[in-house]
Amino acid sequence: MQGRRRFLKAASGALGGALLSSCGGTSGGLLGGSSGGGTQATLPAGMRFFRIYQSGASDTLASTSAKGTGGVLLNNTGVLLNYGLASGNRLQLEQLLLDFGGERPRVSDKRTAIREGDLVDGVSVDRLHGCALNDDGSLAAILDCTEDGLSQPGIYAELVPGGSPLQDLFDHGDEVSNLRNRATGGLPDGEVQMGAVVGDLDLSNNGDLLFSANFTVDQSLPYQGLFSFNPTQGRAADGLDLIAYSGLGLPESDAIMGGYGLLDLSDDGDYVAQVFLEGPDTLLQRARGQRVEPGSGLITGNIHAGHTRLVHATPSLRGRARGGESHFGPRISNADHLSYVIHHTDDDAELVFAGATAARTGGTSPGGHTIHLPGPGAVGGPAGLCYFVVATDAGLELCVSNGREARTLLSRGDEVDGLTVNNLIFGLHSDQVDRQGRVVLEADFTDGSTGVLLGIPA
Repeated sequence: MQGRRRFLKAASGALGGALLSSCGGTSGGLLGGSSGGGTQATLPAGMRFFRIYQSGASDTLASTSAKGTGGVLLNNTGVLLNYGLASGNRLQLEQLLLDFGGERPRVSDKRTAIREGDLVDGVSVDRLHGCALNDDGSLAAILDCTEDGLSQPGIYAELVPGGSPLQDLFDHGDEVSNLRNRATGGLPDGEVQMGAVVGDLDLSNNGDLLFSANFTVDQSLPYQGLFSFNPTQGRAADGLDLIAYSGLGLPESDAIMGGYGLLDLSDDGDYVAQVFLEGPDTLLQRARGQRVEPGSGLITGNIHAGHTRLVHATPSLRGRARGGESHFGPRISNADHLSYVIHHTDDDAELVFAGATAARTGGTSPGGHTIHLPGPGAVGGPAGLCYFVVATDAGLELCVSNGREARTLLSRGDEVDGLTVNNLIFGLHSDQVDRQGRVVLEADFTDGSTGVLLGIPA
């Protein structure tokens, strides 16, 4: 196994040709949704899939995949980041270098970046959570680590250029010496200290890191904030931008932001984030001791400009016209196309891409089956398309859409390298499609094995 520096050097020169094929059906409609929006991007004619590795196989450099996590990411330089299982069922993050120069893509090398139980910066890694990867090979991850007998969350990163070892960016209790408040409201003066809850994170190809975490001001009750900074310029405590935080009013509505969920960041600093909301009525009900479910919405803005605006919100919170009861899986492309799922009711979900309905419960999939549930998408490819999975009455289908038409790329019952697909896991990470439209996902096969698949467009 190569060291980190040799691995990155090899990654810079590993990309070769691509294999082409065709498959899948096409739908000219909007899969059960409303018209309008979308992009003019051309759909791939099809996609040929390859098994990068199969659980238990001896002809691979990769370890057993962490089955069911859907934990696989792909950057634009042929590096795949996989959640694998080490001995003792310990999760580990593996970087796999893909070679596209032969008859079929293959894993040419592999290194383990993080493993549960290992020592990082002098502390023991207890648990591995979310992670992000960018094109120069830098990665960031949320880890629970034990120091002085106490397990606390923090963000750790390997940064390139320079090939640094995994380093601590911030921990619970860190004091922020330079907090730049870019939010629309004023924050009380006082000592800012990072809290014990870290949510989601993303790392852009320009090296900017966006994350959500709890914090306090002079030991106040905790706020939850959206933060950004560039790790190449120091630790979070040395300088941190506060983009938004709980207790602020939601723009263009009567709601108050209570916390943040999944988020995504583009290379020019545009972001989208899931936000949990309280309205005037729900706050009053909660003050009376009544149990109330919070509303939800989506906000977007730019980490450098500091302007936050509302995308959608629960209708009762007076959001904009297109509102649902809950929102999740937000994604944003470098062309600022947004993708997200709205659950209008427990039985009605809609995937929106570039302002158009890409898929909706009750609609018909490109494969000709009734859609029960659309999953979150991943936005990528040479023209910015939305790739997503729908659950239908015939099983799962991996589809691609420009918001105006859609095509099925892979579905239950298809064969990949002689194995029959039974289940697909896709859309749990934003970085699962590269700039050339190559797709990575996890699949279960009818023989009981699990594998990571790579799709190359025709």
